[in-house]
Amino acid sequence: MTKTSPNAPTTPVSLDAPRGFAANACENAIEELGKHLDALHRQVNTLRKAVTDAQKHGAVNRLATTDFARTAEKVSSQLVELTSESPKYIGKLTETISKWRTAERGSRRLRVEQGAQHLGWKIVGDWPEPVIEEVVFVKIDEEKDKATINGRALAPPLSAETLVMEARAELERLTKAIPKPDDFVELVWKCLESLGTKPGDGVLVFDLLREMCWQRQSKRFQHDPSSEQFRPYPLAQFRADLTSYLAAGAPPVKKLGVNYSLEIVGGSFADDGLFMYFPQTKRLATCGRLSFRQHES
Repeated sequence: MTKTSPNAPTTPVSLDAPRGFAANACENAIEELGKHLDALHRQVNTLRKAVTDAQKHGAVNRLATTDFARTAEKVSSQLVELTSESPKYIGKLTETISKWRTAERGSRRLRVEQGAQHLGWKIVGDWPEPVIEEVVFVKIDEEKDKATINGRALAPPLSAETLVMEARAELERLTKAIPKPDDFVELVWKCLESLGTKPGDGVLVFDLLREMCWQRQSKRFQHDPSSEQFRPYPLAQFRADLTSYLAAGAPPVKKLGVNYSLEIVGGSFADDGLFMYFPQTKRLATCGRLSFRQHES
């Protein structure tokens, strides 16, 4: 798993336009509509000022003593002409948006992979549920045009750009918080001891996660367990920490002169375990239970 620097750039990743989408035509449609709206805005403002003045000082008075009548007639005529052209410009906008949606969906996977290649990411798993850099689990619902990253729903719009940017932000957040392998395995040992588990006995992965979350709390929280004092330990972070530990060679923990290795046993059912990437086998599988066994020299 690549460790991302906390100072890594956060600018958007530049991806090619969706395949089959005329980017220049889109830019032209937006430019033309913008100019049309500017012209409408100017004429509406002019007429609004004249009408406001007539409301304030009396319409008859302004008709008789000012250029209100000529201004209103001229601007109204221009507005009628401009608004008659509005459907043309608006139609171009809605048409190009529709074409973009179709093209974006059709080339989303290709463009996400392009972004991953640009950032040097490794992707495992099958689309529409790729796993980025071993710890960012993406799940895409193509039918509903929605997606989650490590279980967190993404805000619309869904596109290759948002998927890549959100995945990068998640990867940076996770890797920044990953502890050293020795610190991680020490905490796991402490948690299994707290749960009354002896070497050779296993503990369910979610029981361990719950205990690790508790052990990470401050003394202040333990004396005053309020939401303000709580330190979250998300499942995604635990999975990233465990994956990083395994990728580092799963160093043993030494107790009373004896080395103990952390052993992982797969879950019998998906709901019983944690789906994750195992660096040793380079495969996705389920972690069901964890235990310590005496390290073999």
